[in-house]
Formats: sequence, C-alpha cells, structure tokens
Amino acid sequence: RAVGVAPDVPRKTTSRSTAADSSRASPLKISLAPADTRGMAPRAYRSAGLVRSLALLWTFLIASAVILAVGAIVLSSVLSQSFKTQALDDSARDLSLYADTVLSPALVRRNRVVVRKPAVRRLRRLVRSPGDVTAISVWTRGGKLVFSTARRRRAAKPSEAVRAVFRTRKPRAEITDVATKPGGSQRTERAVVVWSPLLSSKRRAVGVAEVALRASVLDTSIAAARRAVWIAVGIVFAVLWLALALLVRGASARLSRQNDAFQARSRELLDSTRQLEESLLETIETLNAAVEARDP
Repeated sequence: RAVGVAPDVPRKTTSRSTAADSSRASPLKISLAPADTRGMAPRAYRSAGLVRSLALLWTFLIASAVILAVGAIVLSSVLSQSFKTQALDDSARDLSLYADTVLSPALVRRNRVVVRKPAVRRLRRLVRSPGDVTAISVWTRGGKLVFSTARRRRAAKPSEAVRAVFRTRKPRAEITDVATKPGGSQRTERAVVVWSPLLSSKRRAVGVAEVALRASVLDTSIAAARRAVWIAVGIVFAVLWLALALLVRGASARLSRQNDAFQARSRELLDSTRQLEESLLETIETLNAAVEARDP
C-alpha cells in the first residue's frame, strides 16, 4: 500500500434480492378511530335544556300574571279610596254652601246661634221631606247642642269632628254610624255625616251644623266609580298580560324551531361523518386488496 492512501472501506450495499424483498409490502392495517362527536351534545341533553328554557318562560308568564293581578288589586283599591275621599269632600263642600246660604241666615244672629221656632219648623220639614237629609243638629261654639231633629240628649258632648271644624273653619265629612234612639241601648244606622261651620257676618265660626245624609247617596256613586275603575284597570292589565303571553309564546316557538334546526344539522353531520368513515374503510380495503394482488 502506498503511504498516505486510505485503505478501502467496505461499503454497505443492498442487493437486488433484498430490494425485491423489500418491495413485498405487507397489507395496510390502519385502524380508524370512531368519529369524535364529544363536541355535540346528546339529543336528550338538548331536549332537557329546551324543556328548562320553556319552563322558565312559562314560569315568568305565570309570575307576571300574579304580579299584574296584585298590582291591579292594589291600584283599584287606591283609586277607589281616592274617589271615596273625593266624594266626601264634594259632599262637605256642597253642604258648606247650603249652610252659608240657608242655615247661617236663619240661625246666626250677630255672633251667636239663635234657634227660633220658624227655623225649627223649616228644618223639621226639610228632614221629613223625601230628600237625602235624615237629621240636622246645631252646636254652639261653647259645645252645647241647641237643636237636633234626631233623638239626642241636650247634654250630649260634641265630637272631635265638631271641635276640628271650630278650629279650622272648614267643613268635613265622613261615613259613620248615627244613633237613631237615645239611651244606653242605642240603635244606629250608617250615614254620611257632614259638619259645616256657621259663620257670622265677620266670617267667624259661631256654631257648627251637623247634617246626616243617607249613605245610599254616596254608596251608589262610589260603587259605580269603583266598578268603572276595576273594569278599566282589569282591561289594561289583561291586555298587558296578553301581550306578554304572545311574546312568551313567540319566544318558545322560536326556541323550539332553533332546537329542531340544530338537531337536524347534528343528524346531518353525524350522517356525513358516518359516510366518510365508511368511504375511508372501503378505500383501505381496496388498497389492501390491491397490495395482496401484487404479492406473488
């Protein structure tokens, strides 16, 4: 060997027989994993979610009906009470006008109340007439009952309403029970009582006229107004609840349609995935057959 010349290194070669042997490939053995459908919720789960959503919607509708009913009752009660108060104020104002134009000229002399026989006869005729007035009583500023068409003792004490009218010089009215007979075992009847001041020429309250009216006068108007209020409020709140019901129904129908469309798309996706898997399996089987056919 010459100096400086590297020795021959045997090279790794592959014979044709080896290459031929390597060309004999074994059949393809590929196992396909099942399609991953974990991202899609099961149908039962979707149905349960839809049922819960619809249940919440209808629960909201029922709760709205209860709230609207309570609101209608409260609003109607408040309006009815307001109308009752207004009706009593109107009665007090009307009787105050009657006291200023009729009772004060007949009963007030200078700065005191003087009840004379012509005035007594006139007041008794007024009570006996088929009108709404059932009793008239007259109180002085000192708290003395000087005249009454009802059966009341002369020593009767004035009520708080009489004292309040003396203090404020403004009429007031309320629905109360009025005694029809004197004594310990009194019989009472329901009436609208109006207390109106008797004013002197100097606009000083020298007495109070207590006038009792039949309660039916006020009850009829209050009942009619209350009925109208209930009907109006009921109609308004019923229309509002029907609008909510239509909205809830539309929302539930839309949810149902969306759920049906989602389920249809899910089924289509599952079918396409199954078809793709079958197509891949058929392709693999064809390749395996082709490889086995080439094997001598």
